[in-house]
Amino acid sequence: DTEEKTAVDDREIYTYTKKIPVFDGEKVSQVVTVLYDLTKKKQFEKTLDIAESRLESLLDNANVGISLMDTHGTIELTNQRYEEMFGYEEDKMIGLKVIDLTLENDKAITEKNIKEIISGEKNSIIQEKRYKRKDSSLFWGQVAISAIYNKANKVINIISVVIDISDKKAALDEIKRSEARYRLIADNTSDIIYTYDE
Repeated sequence: DTEEKTAVDDREIYTYTKKIPVFDGEKVSQVVTVLYDLTKKKQFEKTLDIAESRLESLLDNANVGISLMDTHGTIELTNQRYEEMFGYEEDKMIGLKVIDLTLENDKAITEKNIKEIISGEKNSIIQEKRYKRKDSSLFWGQVAISAIYNKANKVINIISVVIDISDKKAALDEIKRSEARYRLIADNTSDIIYTYDE
């Protein structure tokens, strides 16, 4: 049995040859050669390899955390940024439930959102929530979840894209504290307070 690649004009043709001996008694009287054309199969495999390579590159070079979950919220695939956010290696992330990475106070809304995606009530949802890292520290994330459908229009997976917004949240909290201090001073002084630009 042999597999061969032959160049014909500008095309590559792939074939698989199988030789089957035909016996007359104990002696081979004939050899039947069966030739299979594997060109379409090989072209499909090549296209699939290119698509897989592009997807892998897209996932690994994205500046956001990306995960693929099943319909029970179990993580099946993650990119490097997602793993960095949570402090896990890939093999330790696969099989975790996204709900277990969620702060207790945000679990109910997370479960509700996943159910709405799976039921088809919503195609995508964006939510701000708190996540737990492997070391138990917390971070704020903005997450967008969307459904992935099969040909029968049934939800088979959920894709999750997470952006770490901890710095943004900290800055907003600082602005609120500053405004509260300013308001406290303004409400408790009889002096005139004004600001001006130079």
